[in-house]
Amino acid sequence: MQQDVKPFRAYIVLYTTSSAFAAQRCLSTPLLASFEFSLSLVPTPKEYSSDCGLALFLEGGNTLQGKSLEDFLESVNHILTQRHMKYEVKLI
Repeated sequence: MQQDVKPFRAYIVLYTTSSAFAAQRCLSTPLLASFEFSLSLVPTPKEYSSDCGLALFLEGGNTLQGKSLEDFLESVNHILTQRHMKYEVKLI
């Protein structure tokens, strides 16, 4: 019997509107093309307060599990910190 694996889902909460738009552009580049995920700019959920009111919603496919997920999150961290963006990842 195969266990149902929940897809990876998270919000990236940013602190300025310009950072939210810039992060969306940065994470939509081919640098992350090897990972199966979708990315959407959404209003920040009420439980994750933010000054700008925008967040990125990430949802991974079935292959974004275990080591692949760790590599993905490290890549996201590298891309955003390299551009001096302050953010928090909220796993859901």
